[in-house]
Amino acid sequence: MAKQAVAKKKIQEVVLTEVDNLFEAHAGEGLATAPTDTVIPLLKIFQDQTKADIKQILVDKGGKPGDIFNNVTYDIFKGDEGVLVVPCGFNRRYLVWPGGTIEGGRPPLDVFSPADQLPETQLNAQNPDDRKLYIKGSSDGRYIEEQANHYVLILKEDGGIEPAILVMKSSQFKNSRRWNSIINAQTRTGANGSIFTPPRYANIYRIATTDETNAKGSFKGFVISHESQVSGDQGHLVERAMAFAKTVEEDGVSDSSFNEESSSKVAPDINPIASVVD
Repeated sequence: MAKQAVAKKKIQEVVLTEVDNLFEAHAGEGLATAPTDTVIPLLKIFQDQTKADIKQILVDKGGKPGDIFNNVTYDIFKGDEGVLVVPCGFNRRYLVWPGGTIEGGRPPLDVFSPADQLPETQLNAQNPDDRKLYIKGSSDGRYIEEQANHYVLILKEDGGIEPAILVMKSSQFKNSRRWNSIINAQTRTGANGSIFTPPRYANIYRIATTDETNAKGSFKGFVISHESQVSGDQGHLVERAMAFAKTVEEDGVSDSSFNEESSSKVAPDINPIASVVD
């Protein structure tokens, strides 16, 4: 019986190897490869203010406020433990969002880079607490929102590697600047003994959350710490990171990745007393 079991196992291993070889020979066939046909998940913080339907999904999966979650798969990473990531790219973008009532997620209406000429904007004079920059002359209340985008590879506990975007805006701009400063400060020693600044993806960082407060109340914010260098035996990780970095550099990430969560927003009746031209 033991010999039969061993023989059966060897046959199964041979079959699996043949199947794997077949898959490798046809790698990539049938996949959606256009940027507009796929989205890169966002890593977000589960806040007390998170929408009720999303909050229920996270709670059902054992999540709690302060945890970090993937907004596509709803994978949860405990906020106090954090998640390991390799940063691959960074940019700042200005997204145009629609006014009126919004039902369901939707991509931004337009995306601008810092080098672009932005539309003229205005503040809502009737609500001093509303700091959105509404596009001047727009009849539907559309507005521009600035955000800092950190493109990362998630290092999962099971060994998997997944791309994601860590979006920081408003109160999190300070954490974005701090992380960029930490990345820029990293150095390595070259073969000839000289010190050089390695690429963004040469180090691993831990993203966790912490309590923060401002004039509007209490909330959870990101806290970033350096974990380790990417080592020489992590060649596959380096290849994935280089490929992702190239995609970001070539602006190959679909705007659909920045879908606004389902919400209900009504455009304000704006009577501006101030205009801002960026």
